[in-house]
Amino acid sequence: MSVERVVERAKWYLNRARIMPVPEYGLRAFRAGVQQIERSRLAVGWAPGQAAELLGTRPFFRAGTVPDDYLTRYPSDSAALDELLKGRLELFGKKLALGHPVNWHRDPVTGTISPLSYGKMINYRDERNCGDIKVLWEISRHQHLVPMAVAFAVTGEARFRDAVIEQIDSWVEQNPFGLGVHWCSSLEVALRSIAWTMVHSLFAIRLGDAGMLDCSRNRPALEKSIFQHGYFIENLLSRYSSANNHLIGELVGLYALASVFRFAGTSARWEQKARGELESEAERQVFADGVNKEQAFHYHLEVLEYLLFAWCMSTANEQTMADSVLETIRKMAGFISMVHPG
Repeated sequence: MSVERVVERAKWYLNRARIMPVPEYGLRAFRAGVQQIERSRLAVGWAPGQAAELLGTRPFFRAGTVPDDYLTRYPSDSAALDELLKGRLELFGKKLALGHPVNWHRDPVTGTISPLSYGKMINYRDERNCGDIKVLWEISRHQHLVPMAVAFAVTGEARFRDAVIEQIDSWVEQNPFGLGVHWCSSLEVALRSIAWTMVHSLFAIRLGDAGMLDCSRNRPALEKSIFQHGYFIENLLSRYSSANNHLIGELVGLYALASVFRFAGTSARWEQKARGELESEAERQVFADGVNKEQAFHYHLEVLEYLLFAWCMSTANEQTMADSVLETIRKMAGFISMVHPG
């Protein structure tokens, strides 16, 4: 790394330290100790969720609840879907080929393969370690799988179902809990969790409540990984100076998992915790006039989407979320209409 980069990073850490409240230093020290213990436990074969019991699922969509005429009218881009089926997608203005099977640790832009070491200690900012981490993380968010899941729900064609579940199964196989760059950021884990709950719910339209689980070639491993996503998020929520849009995204991911996948002894706790904190954060992070306190249009839209998705989830599964959340959503949408009418 060049001297300029070292100086730049040092300045960044110094500025970050200046804004951190005193309790955050204690939290970071505590988490550093926990991570050392977790790293040692993983090395001898421990992983969370070895005895987790999935009691059932509550998809957002269910067989027979989505009108047939809605499905037939759903717009689709057959050319784009064909590209996704071939493992090709466009990110950040670059056309990427994921390969078959996908190597989830390979940056398709640079060819760099990130290490399968303890994720929370990987220096993912160093391109020599991971290549372009933005690309690698974006692919593993699995948002590109949702259009194919929609296509399966609309058409019932097995090729879409098979392409989606093949990528999810391969991701689970290549990413044991805690190892690699896909197990170091709670927000990344949360965004992948949201995508999985969407895929599962879309599959449920055709397959019933078992959704994507019965499609997996290794259902126990998939169920375990789903549980581990919730475990990871719950234990690494953004706090203090990091408690911005990241925290809202993390809470929505945890809420999505808890709403859809009912694990004995944990899902009810996750659901209550995520819903309660979301209600608080919706007020804390948004001014009374509906403007996101980070005061950046991108983050405003991101937080609005998170809150709207959470509200839709609560409605779909007949749960109760505070009316203040809906009021915040209305105000945030109203602000957008004022600055960008029409």
